[in-house]
Amino acid sequence: MTCDSGYRYETDVFTITPVSEWDLVCDRQYLDSLSTTLFFLGFFFGSFLIGPVTDWYGRKRAMQISCFGMFVSALLVSFMPNYTSYVIMRIIVATFTVACYIANFTYVSELSDSKWRTEAIIYINVNAGVIHTIYPWICYALREWRKVHFTISFAAVPCFIIFFFVPESPVWLLSKGRYNDAKVVVERYAQSNGTKLNEEMWAELVAGAEQMQEDRTKEISKVGVWDLFRRPLMRWMCINSLVCWFTSSMVFYGLALNAGSLSGDFYLNNCLNAMVEIVANLLVYFSGKLGRRPVLSVGFVGAGSFCIASMLVSLYGGNSTGIQTTSTGLAIIGKLFATLAFSLIYAVTSEVFPSNARATAISMGSMMARVGSMISPFALQLQTTIPWFTQTLFGSLSILSGALTLLYPETNGMQFIGTLDQAEEFYRNNLPLLNCLNRRRTRKEANIRFLVDEDGKGKENRTFQIEEDGIVMSEKL
Repeated sequence: MTCDSGYRYETDVFTITPVSEWDLVCDRQYLDSLSTTLFFLGFFFGSFLIGPVTDWYGRKRAMQISCFGMFVSALLVSFMPNYTSYVIMRIIVATFTVACYIANFTYVSELSDSKWRTEAIIYINVNAGVIHTIYPWICYALREWRKVHFTISFAAVPCFIIFFFVPESPVWLLSKGRYNDAKVVVERYAQSNGTKLNEEMWAELVAGAEQMQEDRTKEISKVGVWDLFRRPLMRWMCINSLVCWFTSSMVFYGLALNAGSLSGDFYLNNCLNAMVEIVANLLVYFSGKLGRRPVLSVGFVGAGSFCIASMLVSLYGGNSTGIQTTSTGLAIIGKLFATLAFSLIYAVTSEVFPSNARATAISMGSMMARVGSMISPFALQLQTTIPWFTQTLFGSLSILSGALTLLYPETNGMQFIGTLDQAEEFYRNNLPLLNCLNRRRTRKEANIRFLVDEDGKGKENRTFQIEEDGIVMSEKL
């Protein structure tokens, strides 16, 4: 669309934005959505790269590299002279940002005992929600995009000091056979808790780690993405995870980016949209009591239901202030449930996949999530021409994913799985759908079939199906 009569920019919300600085309006409006999509492309790159780096070279090293890259690139964004350089640098920022999050999430998950893992997840994500709540008011105070980028880049600086006191993950050290280094780290933890490391327990732990090492050498020393698709049940876990990650990211970022289009004050809407993230992440606590699977399903179904409800109220409720405020409220509640689902999918993925492939699995899911987030800006742009489409898309995919999550095994409170073969065995014993199919075949069956040979004589062929330990075996007599 061309603007033959010219245009002007309102400055009551921001004085200078990339849109106003480089005139990303009218027939250039698509460049604004494109810049957001390419930002999420950086998330895709970061998700792809950080998994192998984290699994091969260590959790701490991955966090250090990604945090430093995030600081430098975010700082440089504020000095970019044109649209092209701005977009390229933002891709780099996104690459390091998501890499830092994935490495940090993997590290904290491994340091947490199974009974405290839920609280650790809450701690990470509540902190993110607090920062998101503060961010709109930083924008309110500065009003210029270059000042905002310059200021928020320094949030990474305290991490450089903290890394001097952060040890490597003992789980990763054990998985690499570095038992002495792992013992030093565990002894530090014991000392900080006023106790001493029990040598007998440590010897048992090392013996278990050595056995796991032997199992891994029979598999693959460095697990890649395609290795996760070689086993049938793990392949299903991967496909299910890809769908859920895609949906959770598309809906989460779609609702976050749409906050500025909701009726009401721009800064207040964005603040409320961020505050519900804190509430949603506190609700993750119930996944430690009720189970990961049902709470994750509620998150998806709730997000989908409120998205569709918001769309219906907005389209058919009229244009009164009360109706539009109700629609905004429903959309924000939808964001709450979307945040719950997005937070839990990280936890479920980290628990479902084995230690030697955990970061790779999370990065694979995160890559698919970035595909969803890259689509969301263009899905939002369609609201101007097809008002019902975007929220209906978000709602339908969320409800579908809510149904698919019920096919996950329950992982709440379980110890981490060590190897790919152990994971396949765990799925075989804990997948609800597989158990349902097995229950229908529990009774012993004896089928006698008579085959007729070429001479017309009857030939008896007896097939006995006997179930042992959930596996149906056949024997022909």
